[in-house]
Amino acid sequence: MSAFDAPRPIASGPALADTSPVSQGRLVRVELRKLMDTRAGTWLRLGIALLTAAVVVIFMFAAEPSELTFTNFVNATSMPQAILLPVLGILAVTSEWGQRTRLVTFTLEPHRGRVVVVKLAAALVLGAAAVVVAIGLAALANASVRPRSTVTGAGRLASRVCVTSSPCSWSVSCRAWPSAC
Repeated sequence: MSAFDAPRPIASGPALADTSPVSQGRLVRVELRKLMDTRAGTWLRLGIALLTAAVVVIFMFAAEPSELTFTNFVNATSMPQAILLPVLGILAVTSEWGQRTRLVTFTLEPHRGRVVVVKLAAALVLGAAAVVVAIGLAALANASVRPRSTVTGAGRLASRVCVTSSPCSWSVSCRAWPSAC
């Protein structure tokens, strides 16, 4: 009997039908990691952040003081987002081919539709996080350029009315609207 005639051992692992499918949450986390850990994803996120910050700084110094409103800051921060966030979606779909991981991805999750949906969800999560950061940057920039006297709405009320507390009583001093007290 030669080595070629020897019977092959049978795999002792669980049967394929007994394994449960990978959860959507785990697949989204894997896709987010792929978007975050690659050089292209890192440079794209860094480019979005730096370009958004540069646009805000340029807008702060180039705009007229009357134009420095929160709405205009949000509009200014949304321009780099509108240009670069679609690239994030393209990167999510094409990174499988560039990084040569498509064989592993489609072996672990053979349903192509699930892979596409998960890639879309990961791009939406990362895009939403970028938009939240941009709105936060717009709010921070708006707060840094607005003097206290021109703050409107609830901010004006908070800056004009001082509530002080003593051990025995509460008192309100109204500097802006003395007739209201």
